[in-house]
Amino acid sequence: MPKTDPVLGTLSQRISHALQTIRGIYVKLSLGCQEEIQDAEEASFDNFVTVLDNFIHTLKVQHKEREAEALLRAKDISLESRSHGGLDIELWKPLELSSCDAIVFWVEAWLQSLSAAEKSRLLPYPRPERPSQRRGMTLTEKIFAHHSIGPISPAGLRAGDFVRVVVDWVAASEISYFSISKTLWQLKSFKTWRNDRVWIAGDHVVDLRTYNTPWNRRLIHATEKAARDFKLTDYKEPNVSNTCSSGAVGCLTVGLGAADVAMSAITGETWFKVSECIHIRFFGVPHLGIGGKDIILHILGELKRNTVAAERIVEFSGPGYRNSAQSPGFFVPDDIVKTYVSGRKQKHRRSSSICFQPDPDAVYAETCEIDLATVKPLFAIYPSPDNVVPVPEKAGTYLDGCFIGAYTTTEEDLILAALVLDVGLKWNLSLAPGKRHLTPGSIPIRLRLEALGLLDLYQSAGFSLSAPGCSFCVGMGADQAGEGEVWLSSQNRNFKNRMGKGSIGNLSSAATVAASSFGMTVTDPAPFLAEIDVGFFNALKNRPGKSKFLQNSVQMEDIFYVEPSYEFSSKPTVESGSLPSEKNWDSPIETVSMRPPIGDRVIRLGDFVDTDAIAPADSLVTATTDEALGDHCMKYVMPEFRDKVRQGQKVLVAGKALGVGSSRETANAGDSAEIEISLDERQVRVAGLSFSFQLADMELALIENQGMPNAYEKFGSDIFQSLSSGGTVSTSESASKPLNGDTDIPATLRELQW
Repeated sequence: MPKTDPVLGTLSQRISHALQTIRGIYVKLSLGCQEEIQDAEEASFDNFVTVLDNFIHTLKVQHKEREAEALLRAKDISLESRSHGGLDIELWKPLELSSCDAIVFWVEAWLQSLSAAEKSRLLPYPRPERPSQRRGMTLTEKIFAHHSIGPISPAGLRAGDFVRVVVDWVAASEISYFSISKTLWQLKSFKTWRNDRVWIAGDHVVDLRTYNTPWNRRLIHATEKAARDFKLTDYKEPNVSNTCSSGAVGCLTVGLGAADVAMSAITGETWFKVSECIHIRFFGVPHLGIGGKDIILHILGELKRNTVAAERIVEFSGPGYRNSAQSPGFFVPDDIVKTYVSGRKQKHRRSSSICFQPDPDAVYAETCEIDLATVKPLFAIYPSPDNVVPVPEKAGTYLDGCFIGAYTTTEEDLILAALVLDVGLKWNLSLAPGKRHLTPGSIPIRLRLEALGLLDLYQSAGFSLSAPGCSFCVGMGADQAGEGEVWLSSQNRNFKNRMGKGSIGNLSSAATVAASSFGMTVTDPAPFLAEIDVGFFNALKNRPGKSKFLQNSVQMEDIFYVEPSYEFSSKPTVESGSLPSEKNWDSPIETVSMRPPIGDRVIRLGDFVDTDAIAPADSLVTATTDEALGDHCMKYVMPEFRDKVRQGQKVLVAGKALGVGSSRETANAGDSAEIEISLDERQVRVAGLSFSFQLADMELALIENQGMPNAYEKFGSDIFQSLSSGGTVSTSESASKPLNGDTDIPATLRELQW
């Protein structure tokens, strides 16, 4: 039978070739589910969907369900709109060769993901009940335990334990991936562990207005090269959000350095020292207009940054948070989360979740309760997000600019802010001179605001609009506040120079920024909020089709909480915080000094030196090498820093909270003091005093191998197993089998594994 379109015939041939070369499958196409065609070249097709549907049907007939599902995903992406990361190929037009190439790419990518998954370490089946000998564990400890590689104590994990773990996902922005790629390309040979578990979001500085600048071209080239070379299944075009909202659905996400992220992308593993946790319990019902921004500012005001949460993980729970869908943090998954996951459009997005909850007797470093009914519109005074006062206390403060948006401003925030603007416009408030800017967090959010007519309100209120991304929030791209300008922003941080060199950024909710934008002075949003119809607001924020979604919603009694499964260690354990030996992570180390101590002179840093100060934003968009970045390090907060390094002061002693949150220790060394560090004794000697420190043997091994890239060149994909020096499970062993003799795992649990 003749082909109606030669490009469709080419598509069919290339899909057949992909199935053969990647999966070893020869497909005999069925035309119209009746006539069996021996060769894909002989088939007749109406459009590319017909081609894919024929392959999908035939694969199912051959009981190749997973391959059929892979092609179905490629089909969905081909039909999906570009605003949602799809190809948006029109069925009624002849298929172009470039579109054929794109479809084949996604077919190959998803087929390759099947092969990668088969070679990867799988998570074990979860346990239906808590083992009798196990202590109470936090949500964090359970997630670490379930992802652990190798035996751990039957009593479970606790703070201070070191654990080697499987990772589920690796995520990076285009800025961080540029650094990661430099680590990757130092290696002689590598490939990603799973092409369907790496996400790169281009939104920090990549902007439609600056696509053609040399720096942005380098960033775009690096991310697009990664997408092509690794066949990333979830790569989206630039200007999508890099929002880390995993905590909202009960996932644990931890920020790591470029080398650690690179190794995770290659091996699918990493290691952690299990952190202490604090528990924040919400109760009460927030007032209209009180969302995530005011809640987190309230928490910062109450608890202060770099105090109870420093070096710890924060877990949120309680009935109160259910009243604010945009509350911040790492939450116990509940019926709202389960309903969301169950309602995901694509099958593979809703088929692999399991739910843990902390034990009633879990040990937290601290527990705090927050009454959401007491939260008011708040204002964080530059340059500290925890220097918080009620908005009325700053009323009348002059502003040069108002910014609403970036990834920490939710769709609900943007809708509410638009309604605040609508109130002001109806009151005929005049627009004072000043800068007003809106940046939605993602393309779908922007399209929804447009469909609701809310972008018109922003424009009528004097707001300019840019493509989704970070915008003023990071001050590295096309949008930067001017030196000396005072801004009010709904972004996430307000450190020095964050919005632009020499600028002054204050924080508040989007509703407060909107109310303040008319007079360009800080304004209490309460009178505006009082005029908003709550029913109308709720109707706007509920997406079309959500009523059907809610009819199938999950109830709390339907949530099946399970317990982590891990391999038991038969070795005796020691108190948390003891140092592991090279042969046994659970035993105290026997110190025999063999390495000469490290000695040098100190550079004493100040307190609260944040990451923006260490690596200023303007240098991140120009420095392409470590040496170039070093020329800018600390240049605003400590201009003499680089000269001190050149003169031989090589040991940094931090003040309070280096990196903002990375340290709770008080430095005891003065500038230029002599310091000696004994790795074997785990001792620091300075100014006549000695201090002990913890250092796992894996950390020591990394030091002695001069970092991750060198260690990878030596050990390859077994890097973490080799560095941990025992107590691991060989990668050749199947981790997908039920552990500890649990052969009677219920079918419902088997369906939940990755």
